[in-house]
Amino acid sequence: MATFVRVGEKTKAIVRKQGFPTKAKTFLRLTDAKKWAKSLEAQIESGSVDSNVVLRHYTLEDSLKHYFYLFESVWRQVVKQAGVVITLSFSRVL
Repeated sequence: MATFVRVGEKTKAIVRKQGFPTKAKTFLRLTDAKKWAKSLEAQIESGSVDSNVVLRHYTLEDSLKHYFYLFESVWRQVVKQAGVVITLSFSRVL
């Protein structure tokens, strides 16, 4: 979501989106600031933002869930052959 702040004679556009770094740019006109903010928001939504700009913070839980999702069938075969029952549960600690 974009926020616009007057700084003297200029307008500062600030775009914040969860999972992405905050971007800010200063313009002489409010209309230019709105165009830039709308364009940046559209790029973020479409996924065309450069990968070095995107900073999603992955937790260990996210990484483990992804790992077990990718190798679930392999794990099932290993567990079946070994005759071992493995239970995985993730809980958030607040």
